[in-house]
Amino acid sequence: MSKNWNVLAKGGGLEKLKVGELKGFLKENGLSQTGEKGTLMFRIKAFLDGEGMKIDGRNPATMKAGELKKECAKRGLSPMGYPDELLESLINYLKTHGGADKATNAAPGIDQKSTDKTLGKAEDNIGDDGDVASALVHRIMQLGEEEDWAAILNLGCTGLKVSRQSPTALLRKCYHRLSLNVHPDRLGGSVPEATKAFQAVVTAFERLSEPEREEEQGNKKGKATTKTKTLARSNENCFRSRIYCPRCRTEWGQPIDGLPPYTYNYMMMGLKTFVCSTCLCDFGALTALHKCPHCRRSFEYDPHDYHRQVVCGNKGCTKPFGFFLFPVSDRVEKEMRGELRAEQERRLRARESKLARLARSKRKREGMEKGEGEQAADDRRLQLRLFVQGLLDACPRCGEEVACKPEDREAHKDHLRDCHDKDKIEAHREKVRKAEAHQADKEAKRAQQEDLQSLRTWEFLGGNEGELWLLTDGQLAHLCKEKALLPKEEIDEMGMGDKKGSGAKKTTAAALSKDEMIAKLVAQSKREGPLRLTDGTESGDIKRECGEPNTRFSRDSLPDNLHGMSLLQLRAVCAAHAYVPQATSQAALVRELERAAAKVEGHEETLLLED
Repeated sequence: MSKNWNVLAKGGGLEKLKVGELKGFLKENGLSQTGEKGTLMFRIKAFLDGEGMKIDGRNPATMKAGELKKECAKRGLSPMGYPDELLESLINYLKTHGGADKATNAAPGIDQKSTDKTLGKAEDNIGDDGDVASALVHRIMQLGEEEDWAAILNLGCTGLKVSRQSPTALLRKCYHRLSLNVHPDRLGGSVPEATKAFQAVVTAFERLSEPEREEEQGNKKGKATTKTKTLARSNENCFRSRIYCPRCRTEWGQPIDGLPPYTYNYMMMGLKTFVCSTCLCDFGALTALHKCPHCRRSFEYDPHDYHRQVVCGNKGCTKPFGFFLFPVSDRVEKEMRGELRAEQERRLRARESKLARLARSKRKREGMEKGEGEQAADDRRLQLRLFVQGLLDACPRCGEEVACKPEDREAHKDHLRDCHDKDKIEAHREKVRKAEAHQADKEAKRAQQEDLQSLRTWEFLGGNEGELWLLTDGQLAHLCKEKALLPKEEIDEMGMGDKKGSGAKKTTAAALSKDEMIAKLVAQSKREGPLRLTDGTESGDIKRECGEPNTRFSRDSLPDNLHGMSLLQLRAVCAAHAYVPQATSQAALVRELERAAAKVEGHEETLLLED
């Protein structure tokens, strides 16, 4: 007795059939028979649904991967994914838009229940927004020529910013929104370059979602890019060690994180930090938990060990091992350099703002002529007042929580009158001290992680003097100490001691400023000549006349966001290029740098935009 497959599919009867019966139906209709039972059931349902939604007389379920991609792209759907994913996306689209014939002829986003007359009006109405669509297409074409793929997808998601590290779901969301607005079928020929713009959107999605995909460039130069770089070292006896979140102990780099394999390189080198997908903790190579690939126990890891063979040091484990280096394409590395530079500039701005707030707070305390002891006493009195007013549940003295109604404050007052147990009070103080010490330790580790990330970023970008401004004060002081450019008393005054990258800060008038330390390092480089960026004299004097910067000084060597930098940061940039400015304000210094860079390149005036 023959089976009614439509009834079985709608009534859930497919689950009761054996795998052999499912494969028999697929074989009879020329469909793929690979996969688990759930996959086979999906293909049967898709085939049965497709019988009523044929495209040019063909069931979508019988199409090959290339044909499915083409049909998805025609409808503004993502052409990326496995054949089953493309088929599911296409079938869902056809169901939503009332069948293949209407979906093929109608523009995405238009109500498919409308009459042909209504469709005609809708297509005519597209011209009302023709200027907007034309501007959008023009902008996409510009970004496509610049190969700024992230910026293209950002046009499709207002308020969202995507990059190569963004989840595929977010990339697909931006892609869908943008493709619906520039799809050639929707614009109906009103914008001649709509097809090229749509192709650029598809390319942007492919480049960001599959960064290791081999690029096929059909440009005028006829050049093809290499897929990957040659490994810088051997991976013999190297493993991809397991990394865990320091807070929730969730393993990092799982498929759910959506990270490409090469991100392991940048994590282990200390170049990037990542957010845990479980607890949202931000951690990097220094703060993460690392486990030995042999004994599976935790060991101390330092990013400087990434290119070495090490032993974990645990008792009984003496096997040496290295860390795997995944291949990275030239394009990915170029994009990563840009991202790392932008992240470092952002960290410097945040760090400078934090130091400025601390300085203002310190000046305020000094103006009130209060020492640390007096300030601590004031804080304790404030805690007591808040507790009495019912704004705190726990007693500031003993830590005991007092339960009472918000309007009843007498219970808190009564508790304070009787709170004289010295042992209990001392135990609470010890608990508070331990909590503060733990928090301070976390802050120190976070600062150490940021300092290491800044230093490794500078080294990864080339480690040259022109970008010394990317380093923090503490790292610059350490470099000066290594080159014997700072007397011992100045190093001590800057808080360096013997700790590398401990986040130094200026504490006395005798301590050097950031631009002064950079100037010393640049002058030392000119004398030794390892990474020479200047064309100064043999004496090593870095000062030169205004408007005569060194020959390596250009707009390409300057930061992209000069207008967003503070005066201190701009002075550090000048010192890194051995340039002594005359301007004393932020806006004037930006204009001076732009004119100086343009003069080196042979332009009379700056070409950078100003507000």
